This record gives sequence, structure tokens and C-alpha cells, in this order.
Amino acid sequence: MNMKNKILSLLAILGIFISACEKDYSVDYYDLGTEFFLSGSNVSTLDAQIQVSVNNLPKNLSSLTVYKATSLENLGTVSIADGKGTFLADKTSLGLDLVGNSVSLIFEGQFDGKLITRSITVKHVSPFSIKLPNLIANKDISKLFLNISPIFNTITNVDVQTKVGSNGTFTSYSGVNAKDSIIFDNSNYSTGDTVIFKIVAATSTLEDEFLDTLIVDAWTFDANKSFSLAYGSTKSYDLIKLRSMDITETSTGDSSDLHITAKYDLTLGLVLGFSAENNAQFVSTTKVFYKEGDVNNSMSVDFSVPVLSYDNVAVDDAFVFRTKRGTDNYSYGLLIVKALNKPQGVKEDSSIDFEVKYLTE
Repeated sequence: MNMKNKILSLLAILGIFISACEKDYSVDYYDLGTEFFLSGSNVSTLDAQIQVSVNNLPKNLSSLTVYKATSLENLGTVSIADGKGTFLADKTSLGLDLVGNSVSLIFEGQFDGKLITRSITVKHVSPFSIKLPNLIANKDISKLFLNISPIFNTITNVDVQTKVGSNGTFTSYSGVNAKDSIIFDNSNYSTGDTVIFKIVAATSTLEDEFLDTLIVDAWTFDANKSFSLAYGSTKSYDLIKLRSMDITETSTGDSSDLHITAKYDLTLGLVLGFSAENNAQFVSTTKVFYKEGDVNNSMSVDFSVPVLSYDNVAVDDAFVFRTKRGTDNYSYGLLIVKALNKPQGVKEDSSIDFEVKYLTE
């Protein structure tokens, strides 16, 4: 017998020996970490009951006992059929009466003599997701956004009400849905008004209220820019496009608003000022007015007799201005003198540094 045949014979004998030693074992495996799962969510003020779902994947449980974690009070049992079960309980009986309260529950079951427990925490939450409007006195419009979402129930009615001041009368907005937006006309409000918002939402059995207050903001100029004008140049300034420009160019049209002036005074020496160009009009105001930057107050300034030139300005002199192009509406802004530059008192080398406040939209 050659070596190859010897090896084959040995392998055959070994196979017979292994087969003779084998027995038919049937082993059942149970993962006690996956006997059942709990799933649930918080409960809102517009829901009457909490709800926790049980999922028993192996389908080997028929019921679970539920306890309140803090007191181990027995809250009853959950029947499980085909691996599914649901625990329902009145939220007030569990102490869920205020938003922010929570309750922890323990679910307990047994399989094959093994005790299995799971826990879950349910929190009492508000169903209101509200973004109040940005109320800015007399500035265009603003929007209120609302999304009222109970966990289990359905909203049947929403009533949005507002009033100005605690002594005001509420005004209702009709036709509002649980997820909606409402447009507010800011021209109805003045700076400093206290606006009270009340939103009442209802289901078929429950009702809850959202209440909040806003103070109407002043409409202020939202940007500023510094610039300088030199006497010895032909540069002027465009207060709408915020650019220096050459007033000798015919293509500038009525875009030039401001040009520096300079002269010698027998008493004061070299004095600097500016003149209004084309449609620009200026009215003197205070540094405090400039700092506050209120758009509505600026628009209320009397421009019936505007000053078209100021021969002698000083640092911190401030002005309200308005200007326009062609037949467009006036654009408003504020101007302040930041520095007077008079090198050696030479008129041709002098300049004025300004800062302007304006609206970007």
C-alpha cells in the first residue's frame, strides 16, 4: 500500500469515529436583554392619558406589571398579545399636572423563572411652539408663527388674541390653524407699547392657553459708515449709495448730496462747513438724537424750512437729512461731524470727517 492510500484509509477511519461520537443536542437560546422593549413619548397639556407601547419580539410574554418608580405603587398590568401591548394611564393620577413634571415607570415581567425589568420616563410638556413677531414701531409687517402639537389628541380650535396694554381690549384673529402664521401691521404700534399675546388651543375635551408679552422696539437706523471730504478736491458725497463722487462730472445727475465749504473769518480764523446739493435737505439736531437713531422720530422732523448750508460746524454737530433721486420717495438718515482737520490753518488742505447712519433695507 503506497503512502497516498494509507492517508485515505486513515481519514476514512477518523470520519467513522467522529460520527459514532456525535449525539443530537437541541439547545434553546434566550437573550434576556431583548425580552421586551418599551417605546413612548412625552405627554402634552392637551392630552389626557400617557401611552407606552410594549414590543415583545420573541412573543413569549403574556403580561407585564407596571410600577411607579418613586413609590413602587402597582399601577396594574399590561396584556400582551402576539408580542404587542399598550399601557394607558390618566396623567393626573401620575402627578403630571404641571408642565415640566415627569414620572418614571418600571415594567416587570418573568420568563422561565427569570425576572426582567425595563423603565421609561414620561415628561409633561407644552404643545405650543410659538415664535412671536418682531414688532418694530411703524416698520412694515412682521409675522407670528405657531405650531400647536399634542402628542395623541387632535386640535379642534385655535383662538389667537392680542391687546395693547393691560387695560386694552383683546382682538381675535379668526380662521387660525394649529400650524399657521399671522401677519401683523407694525404701523399699528408705537415704540414702547406693551403687546399681550394670548393663544387658546382646544381639543374635544381639553383646553390650554399660551400667554406672553412683547415690548414694541424702536425702529432705528441699522448701519453706519464713516467718510471724509477734503476742501481742496471736487469730491462730494452720495448719501444714498454712500460713495464719494466728483461733482464736476455731468453723469452724476442729482446724486450729489453734500459738499464741503471753507472760509476765513476775521474772529474765528478758518471755519469749515458744508452745503446741501440737489435734493438733499438738512435739519440740525443733537448728539443724543443721533445716538438714539430713531427712524420714526427722524421722519417726523419738520423739513418745511430746511437749512441748505452750514458755514461753521463743530465736532459732534449732528443733523437729520433726507434726500431722493428724481421722483422717488425720500430716504432718511443721520449725519454727525467726527473731526475737523485744519493743517496749519491752510484752507486748501482742510477736511471734515463725518459719520452717517442709514437703513440697509
